[in-house]
Amino acid sequence: MSSLLGIAHSLAGTGGTLGFPEISSTAFEVETMLIEGKIDDQATAALDRLIGALAVVSDGPK
Repeated sequence: MSSLLGIAHSLAGTGGTLGFPEISSTAFEVETMLIEGKIDDQATAALDRLIGALAVVSDGPK
């Protein structure tokens, strides 16, 4: 889980720095849940939202 925590932390900071507030806030939400040990449906939903936000950015403009 420490790897996922590190990735979430990095995405929270990098998303904010690069102007992707949805990535930043969702990654921070995931990071917080991991720190608090809240591995439940809400955490899974937040992780799914983060993956979706990353997919939008990685697809680039159309």
